[in-house]
Amino acid sequence: MFIRTLIEEIAGLSILLGKPADPEVLTALESMDKEHVKEYRDSLAQEFGILKPNVHLLLEEESE
Repeated sequence: MFIRTLIEEIAGLSILLGKPADPEVLTALESMDKEHVKEYRDSLAQEFGILKPNVHLLLEEESE
């Protein structure tokens, strides 16, 4: 369930960065390890933060 949330965030971040994610890539992310998907999501968020330093993103974190 958490992986789906990460993928949705990746799709949204991609749109914000002006390069919508390919649906095939999003589907492929479902088979990847959760930590790798989270690292990818975080890298997109970092890129967005560099481009828009005055905008703060709220990202989902997995609860234990």
